[in-house]
Amino acid sequence: MATEAIGSEWRQAMSVTGAAALGRSAGDGRPVAAWIPLATGLLVLAAAILLVISGMLVRIQNDRDHLSLLPASVGAGESVTGELTLTNTGLLPVTVAMELRSPLGGPAPGPPPRVTESVIRTGDGQLLYQGPLGSPTGTLMTLDRGQQVHLQVTMRSEGETDAVPLAYDYYWTARAAIPGWWWITAILFVSLLVTAAFWRPFTRPVVQ
Repeated sequence: MATEAIGSEWRQAMSVTGAAALGRSAGDGRPVAAWIPLATGLLVLAAAILLVISGMLVRIQNDRDHLSLLPASVGAGESVTGELTLTNTGLLPVTVAMELRSPLGGPAPGPPPRVTESVIRTGDGQLLYQGPLGSPTGTLMTLDRGQQVHLQVTMRSEGETDAVPLAYDYYWTARAAIPGWWWITAILFVSLLVTAAFWRPFTRPVVQ
């Protein structure tokens, strides 16, 4: 009988010790449910980073990519024209602009004088840009996701004697057509989830 009593007391003590240890574990850490907002925030942040790195958010396709858009030169008092199609293949609407670049990479050399550049949207004939060759075009248009546009680019020389070389790459840039402060909203959202994970109240187990 004494042995049974001692065994019973030992099992009871072990039970209390185990419960106390569990209480310390739960008290020192957090319940599993408390970590759900933190895990969700980290997953959202990781997904956003992967989307940005992969280029899936902002991407346009040029059907003249790696092909010549215009002849190598334009004669005095003449004009040359090329056509291309741009398609928004990204996940976000984008604004589109055009800039000149050197075929060897990097910024284009100084543009030739007295050459006028124009960009026309052939679907409705709207003039999107007209100005000196090499000047910033600014935003030409906005393309929604999956939208396609057909453009006509013309270079006209106002010179009277010599042909003008057009040794350029015509680079079409795209930027997300969303407010520039969108990333602040994303950071605040993740911060709120992390804060909720660390400050979410929890109850300690009661040892009896």
